[in-house]
Amino acid sequence: MQLEKIATLGETTYYLRPDGIVYTESSNNAPLSVQAIQESFEFIKKMAIERQEALLLLNNFDGTQKLSKEARAYIKGADSEVYNDYVSGSALVARNPIARMIGNFILGLKQSEQEVKMFSSEETAVKWLLERPKKKVNSTN
Repeated sequence: MQLEKIATLGETTYYLRPDGIVYTESSNNAPLSVQAIQESFEFIKKMAIERQEALLLLNNFDGTQKLSKEARAYIKGADSEVYNDYVSGSALVARNPIARMIGNFILGLKQSEQEVKMFSSEETAVKWLLERPKKKVNSTN
């Protein structure tokens, strides 16, 4: 499948799939910092506002090894909740045990209305994402 590279923020590269799903992958096994997560959330917000529709995110977690202590606190905190309006669904694909452990940890931290689910298969994750209801976004969200 041909992916269109749309951005690189820190260690994370963002691609747009032909089906409209935004695919992300990390190019480094360094711990994710709070700054990297905030930049990612702001990018997602901007893209959703431009498209006037909440995004479907397919996150390749196989390269993710750790979250910094500050990043864990940020994900768990109320500040990150404002970004829920900009995502219709987020699928974490984790095929290796370490990535699955980190993914499960993030799912445990993120108690929100946003739909987030972990998968071991990209095909299953894409199917689930495409079943998510569309959600309109405007610049006043």
